[in-house]
Amino acid sequence: MKRKKLFLGLLAISFLGCSAAKSPSENVARQFVEAYYLKIDLNAAIKVCDGLALEKIRQEIQLREGQSISPDTRQPKVSYKKVKELVEKEAGEALTEVYLFELTITPQDYASLKRISRVKVRQIGEDWKVIQFSDV
Repeated sequence: MKRKKLFLGLLAISFLGCSAAKSPSENVARQFVEAYYLKIDLNAAIKVCDGLALEKIRQEIQLREGQSISPDTRQPKVSYKKVKELVEKEAGEALTEVYLFELTITPQDYASLKRISRVKVRQIGEDWKVIQFSDV
């Protein structure tokens, strides 16, 4: 009986630790980071963008037109973690949230490097969209 209670207690604690629900705005920011930085998939990234971020992605797509990447090209390993979240409300504007992600980029045969990516999201109608992003 004691084992069963101990097991159920540990199970409950593990669920609490893993169930940190992410907000819809954070989910969109993470979708963007995964598409843009991890998968290098501009077509997926553009789906969650608006404003300046949308224009920046469109320009990158235009610059890459007619250029193909060989499947043999070695891609770096990229991982990320959220390091900060800021909420902003400017007069007369929609709620805006800023996420800072630490990216760890590990090219093959080279040392890892770290970079901070700033992703700004805003609620537009029912949806959250990335409106700006930059590396700081």
